[in-house]
Amino acid sequence: MMESVEQSQAAVIVNQLSRVGKRIMRVKLKGINQIKRKLASGEEATYYYHRATGIRLSGQPNSPDFLASYAQAEASLQARHSDGTLSGLIRKYEQSVRWREKTADSTKAEYRRIHKFWEELYGSCPLEALEDDEFLHDVMDWHADYSADHPREVDNRVTVLASALSWAAKNRRGIKVNVLAGFERAYKNNRVDLSGCRSMLMHSWPWQARRCVWRLFWLFTPASGKRICSS
Repeated sequence: MMESVEQSQAAVIVNQLSRVGKRIMRVKLKGINQIKRKLASGEEATYYYHRATGIRLSGQPNSPDFLASYAQAEASLQARHSDGTLSGLIRKYEQSVRWREKTADSTKAEYRRIHKFWEELYGSCPLEALEDDEFLHDVMDWHADYSADHPREVDNRVTVLASALSWAAKNRRGIKVNVLAGFERAYKNNRVDLSGCRSMLMHSWPWQARRCVWRLFWLFTPASGKRICSS
């Protein structure tokens, strides 16, 4: 279900490249970034990335693995502009009034980073599959796999995807329901609202205890700390 559009497009590109035969050695593929990094061993490694998608390419240039991963990246790029897929939905979301007028520039940059991540995983996924339990399970399985080490980041990524699905469902953009709505977050915020605690204590404790607690709150609030440091 997840592979139909993108993998078929990749197969076509691979076939086209393979028919070129030996001439492929003389063809310079476009849109590839070459990055060199120094390894812990001291050796220098070279990595290749598909510029438009940011997908890392496998193998060495002109090897079968390299050509296959390049074809897959090209197919992913084509799928981004295809209607009827998650990528197409994201493109429409990024052109919406909600995105254009109600989203800060810094937020847009962060959302685009995460959109790119989800497109690499599910960009060619048909819209009807986005309402399926299998899609929900896939996303939440990924969430569970990485939430132990990076709870806030995985929560953020699922939240951004859920935001796009919510917009699409509300505006009838190919789906009727957001299956990620209300997903269980991994990151738990345990901060206590001191102002609420202070209000509760001040109204329920005897006046002697209230006076002691009031002094403690006064000493440890940021404002009082500044007064102590400046005195």
